Amino acid sequence: MKPKVVSGSSKSVTKGEDKFAFKPDAIWIPPACAGSSEVEGVHYSYFAVFDGHGGKQVADRCAHVLLDEYILPAMNSLAQETPDFKQLISSEDPHELDKWWLQNVPIALKNAFIDADRFMKEKETSGTTASIALLTGRVLIVAGGGGSHPV
Repeated sequence: MKPKVVSGSSKSVTKGEDKFAFKPDAIWIPPACAGSSEVEGVHYSYFAVFDGHGGKQVADRCAHVLLDEYILPAMNSLAQETPDFKQLISSEDPHELDKWWLQNVPIALKNAFIDADRFMKEKETSGTTASIALLTGRVLIVAGGGGSHPV
């Protein structure tokens, strides 16, 4: 049974440097399966909180692009680097792709944080911490960057 995802936010005190992003009930389709109706993809929900420091620019940018420009491309790269990925997605076991996702999301998050940090340091003088949560089925994966420790 798929858990129901409900989200909300409350903001009583703000300096305008805190940002958040969420994408409930999303689906990741591996690049090798684009256009195929045979692969259902991985269902996930994404939640993120960014605490800007020294300005809102980096927190705002991360809220808008971290998932689509850093995390998902990192997952796509890992899929392309996996030698037997095409066999994995054509497996008789429909959970093989979910298992692969859960094993590789922590690596993708780390790679995404490093790439985003490198890019932002070149362009911005402000910074941000990040707390990320990815929910897949009944598994919650969390990650933090900067001084943020979600767990």
